[in-house]
Amino acid sequence: MESRAHRRYFRLEGLVAGRPVLAAIRTGDLIADEELMQQARLVVALGETCERPNGNVMAASLDGPPMAVMLTLIRACDRPISVQLGPASPPELWGSGRE
Repeated sequence: MESRAHRRYFRLEGLVAGRPVLAAIRTGDLIADEELMQQARLVVALGETCERPNGNVMAASLDGPPMAVMLTLIRACDRPISVQLGPASPPELWGSGRE
């Protein structure tokens, strides 16, 4: 049986330096605009932490659990605009025109 963690997907839209960026985890793989990845790598390198909705704190990560990756990418945005979460199929979360 596949674990719940492997069935979670997310899609993030935001701004980095005033430019729109997009990221998603689909089929376990992170797909993200390079501008966002550069900022996210900086967040990880600085050893920042992210607080989960339940109050638990986790280290910023780009290769850890999907929740840690999502929170890291949100923190890397100058302005997060939209976050979609859930067990929907990855193409539905990614949207059209960005594949």
